Amino acid sequence: MQTMPLTSFRHKVSYLIAPTLLLSCAGLTIGLTYAPCYSSYCVEYFFPYYARIHIALFYGLLAAILLSLTARTWSFPLQRLSQWHVSEKHVPLAGKPLSGGAFLLSAVILGATFGSTAYWYDVQQRFWFDRGAMVDWTEHMFRLAWCSITGHWCDIWAGLVVIPVGRNSILGNTFNIHSSTLLLVHKLLAYGLFVFATIHGLFFFSWLDAYLKASTQVQGHFQTDNPAYSWEETDAMGYYYAFTLPIGLIAGWVLIPVMIITGLPWLRRKHYNAFYFTHIILAFLLIWALCVHSSTGFYFLLPGLVLWVADWLWRTQNSLYTKQEVQVEYAGNDWCRIRLPSDSKAAPSGSEKSLESGHLSEGSQKWVVPVSSSSPIATYYLNIGQISRLEAHPFSAVYSTASESGPVLLFQRGPAKKGDKKRDKEWTWKLSYLAHDAANSGQSLSLSARIEGPYHHHVPEMHAANHILLLVGGTGVTAALSVASWWAGKYSDSQPPTQRSLRLIWSTRGQADWQLQEVEELRRTVKECPNMELVLHDSTQAGRVDPQNALDDFLGPVACKSTSPALGCGASKSQKEGTAWTYVSGPEGLMKSAEAACVRQQISLRKASKAKPTGISNLTWYISDFNV
Repeated sequence: MQTMPLTSFRHKVSYLIAPTLLLSCAGLTIGLTYAPCYSSYCVEYFFPYYARIHIALFYGLLAAILLSLTARTWSFPLQRLSQWHVSEKHVPLAGKPLSGGAFLLSAVILGATFGSTAYWYDVQQRFWFDRGAMVDWTEHMFRLAWCSITGHWCDIWAGLVVIPVGRNSILGNTFNIHSSTLLLVHKLLAYGLFVFATIHGLFFFSWLDAYLKASTQVQGHFQTDNPAYSWEETDAMGYYYAFTLPIGLIAGWVLIPVMIITGLPWLRRKHYNAFYFTHIILAFLLIWALCVHSSTGFYFLLPGLVLWVADWLWRTQNSLYTKQEVQVEYAGNDWCRIRLPSDSKAAPSGSEKSLESGHLSEGSQKWVVPVSSSSPIATYYLNIGQISRLEAHPFSAVYSTASESGPVLLFQRGPAKKGDKKRDKEWTWKLSYLAHDAANSGQSLSLSARIEGPYHHHVPEMHAANHILLLVGGTGVTAALSVASWWAGKYSDSQPPTQRSLRLIWSTRGQADWQLQEVEELRRTVKECPNMELVLHDSTQAGRVDPQNALDDFLGPVACKSTSPALGCGASKSQKEGTAWTYVSGPEGLMKSAEAACVRQQISLRKASKAKPTGISNLTWYISDFNV
């Protein structure tokens, strides 16, 4: 496998952070097993050797994931394997097609989880059988053994779910992982943790049911809140050691379910602030509860806690506490434009050339995908105190790196509904009212805002692709305009359309949105670029865009399968060569159908490449979906 040195000292440091934190946390937790314990149930007191084996398994799992992500970042064959799909059908709960990377990650996590049973089973069975034998009551002790085993399953999943997946996490930045992917993994891990916590509790209560029917001698031998001790032992040591059951109930059957319910998509989208602050507050309570419940809770949560602190320190570098003046303009047809100061734009890092060198070389099937901090796809978070003191609203920058002036942010308030008074209190509606009033009075609107960002979305496949299709709907056009502007500045007339091309398809409800200033500027650019196309699609006249037809029309083959003028496809086209990349943003229905179409197209290209050496060799895509 070919390699390439990292392009900057910062990138070298970013790759050293994760293993350094991992080794430090592993060494610290192993050392803490020899120190005094302050949890209500100290695993290392009863099973010192197996507790350390359990810790080693967890950190070994993290190391395996870390090495896999590193290899995926730098090896094109492994990257393609991680994005390999068998079917476009969505997996239940995940709502996404199953990829090779998702399958391998699931197999590794589940293998480590259930594999821990191999060393816990015998020792737990012996421990609880011996406890029951003291009062000649061993019949039901296997339930406590399995309660302990499933509790250690929860250790692993709790340690994974607490790893931060925020807007600028070290994990996502270092390994080029999309935020929606991290959020999806976080959500599925939370579901799994809830299932294992429920099983853990059911085993305990099945034992408790038998315990309540037992003799007085048996009941006196087991403290119901912590059966590892008797009533006399907990009285002598203090009631702190009887917190195991109450804390476990609060964590597993109150905090986790509330966090999952408030995080459900339909509830989260309608009441995001309630979800966000509930999630943060309950997360702290859950971490505290797990640490009190069992000592292994803290040992497994430590890496996530350290990364969380590191992520917040990283956020302070993105103007988290700095206020700047932003200009807000009414752009017509309920669109608003926010102009950020010129110093809000990150300067290119110079590593874009390295990304361009990531093309497949002739006769080689390997490439290197270095990290870049220069990307036309960037997100800013704005907190405008006059609108809301708490809410920070996300925006995709229209010109994040291509413009000499400051970045431009666009948004359009949604359609009004009769009797919906809550609309007037929403962030975008309140700001649009201010912009509209300022425009009517002929005055400029300048507001003080905290600008967090830019957070660049590293997409090496975009830099390496020969052909780019931007399929967007509604306000999803913002980042697409930025990509088109970046592309026009680099490849406008360097090669014929068969070797390099870009098409932007923007679907809107009506044609009034087409008069947007940024769209008019792109129209003028397209007229001067023979290998660029801008297709404006009016869904009220031509119906919804079919992503499958859009892909077929753009990619070929020699004759288009569809000659729909709405998609800008003529009667015939020359065959395109090289690799293709698709960007999709807009309504949820468009993104889901487009992702399924991309998977189908990828499977078809993979089969066709065996028989046809020419034409498009590979398709990759980027779905700008942050609602999982």
